[in-house]
Amino acid sequence: MISHHTGTSSLQKQRSHQTGFARLCALLGLAFTIFCPLDRAQTAGTGALGGNITDPSGAGVGDAQIKATSETRGEVRAVSSAANGSYLVVLLLPGVYEVEVAQSGFKTAHFTHVRILVAELATLNVRLEIGTASERITVEAATEQLQT
Repeated sequence: MISHHTGTSSLQKQRSHQTGFARLCALLGLAFTIFCPLDRAQTAGTGALGGNITDPSGAGVGDAQIKATSETRGEVRAVSSAANGSYLVVLLLPGVYEVEVAQSGFKTAHFTHVRILVAELATLNVRLEIGTASERITVEAATEQLQT
């Protein structure tokens, strides 16, 4: 009877180790999924701009149109935010950009002097205000630079 009880304990330990290993693998996979796209957001000669678009309550705004225009070259890159409000504009040449964020039912947000540096991710989180798209709010940008 005692030897049978020891076998059960050994089986429980084995299951516990398997569960712990499975959790570790899941966490590593999640971390890879979250952080790996940032590595692809720029090359050695470019940078990226990313962040979250939210409404006044803090909820993510999906399908917002984000347009980054180089102030010196006039080049334009445009993306849409994901359903949760996140966005990423990749492969931007270093320089200063104007960024415009528009979505139906909200005032258009316009940011000037958004600086993009080589091999870095500039973060610009935008809280949209209720209004019409023809209404415009201009803000001098305060982006954060994240080295990746």
